Amino acid sequence: MGISSFVFSWLTNAKPFQSDLLDGLAETMRATRILKRGKLQRYYKVRLLEAGCLSYPDAVFFDAKYYDTLLPEELLAVAAHEFNHITNRHGEKRYVAVIAPALVISALVGALVFANYGLLSSSVFFRQSGRFLSSLFFAAFFFPLLLVASFYFNAKWFRVQEVQSDHSAVEFANGEALISALEKLRGLRPRKMKRLESRLLPKTYPTLEQRIVGIRVAMEKKRD
Repeated sequence: MGISSFVFSWLTNAKPFQSDLLDGLAETMRATRILKRGKLQRYYKVRLLEAGCLSYPDAVFFDAKYYDTLLPEELLAVAAHEFNHITNRHGEKRYVAVIAPALVISALVGALVFANYGLLSSSVFFRQSGRFLSSLFFAAFFFPLLLVASFYFNAKWFRVQEVQSDHSAVEFANGEALISALEKLRGLRPRKMKRLESRLLPKTYPTLEQRIVGIRVAMEKKRD
């Protein structure tokens, strides 16, 4: 198991399970990275998972209560969405797109402070902290701000990835079953977001209503 999926599994006390049904779909969709793991290292149930289902490069996690509500066709549709993320390495691409720019720019800020320390040393803070600690402080201060900015900058691309994964689920599984699974998720986890939060947080996922409309459009194209 990869480091990220291992840490998430450990933090959530996830319970592994086997599924020949999911293995067959993973093979069809060429989600080869997950099939390289042992049968008890591919799929997990988590006691509480807001998204209902979450994929890492080599593992898929299901909310345990949500999983128990899914019919076989619905399970396959949900899994097909996640397998598309794995096949197209969306997770790794997201990490690079979000973290790399924030690291580079914050490191540049630290380097600028380091290079111009002589001009800044008249300040008590800089004089007491010294060149190295001052540079480190500013790099660390700007990193989380730049991380949030990266999420905003990439939000549209993240939403496109979700739409693509829904379309893949229509191609490899059953679109109506995916819609049914989303409706069950809505009932299980009614989204309650304060008005201020909805304005401030980047929208990295389409709404369930938008996803359902997109799935129906993809189903019409498939029939044509």
